[in-house]
Amino acid sequence: MNIKERQTQIKATTHRIWLHSQYLSTLNEQQAALVSATRETRERTEARINATKAGLEAEATRLMDQTNAMIQSIEDIDNPRLQEILTRRYLNNQPFSAIAEDMNYDLRWVYRLHHQGLMLSEFERPPIFDKTL
Repeated sequence: MNIKERQTQIKATTHRIWLHSQYLSTLNEQQAALVSATRETRERTEARINATKAGLEAEATRLMDQTNAMIQSIEDIDNPRLQEILTRRYLNNQPFSAIAEDMNYDLRWVYRLHHQGLMLSEFERPPIFDKTL
């Protein structure tokens, strides 16, 4: 899996966490309103809250694993310039123009270095260079 795919996964996981937190907020509001409800209704709501909290914790763990995998794949690159560009782009979400300005590089040069970094990452190697084959 390449760095761009990992970034897409991280964005999707972050979105799912947001959705879970919104649902949890709604359930908590419902629970507060259930003071006069039947015991069964309160128990069902509490069960949904607990299931949502468990899902939220699982998504948070998944997000940390995905982020750590991306960090590791960037750190595996030997060139510090490429590491900095990939870190700024994929972990700090900076646009290429800001990266070029901060590093005093031409924008096209940043694009080229970015491409080199992607090609050097362990997830972009063609299968012919894969050590497991």
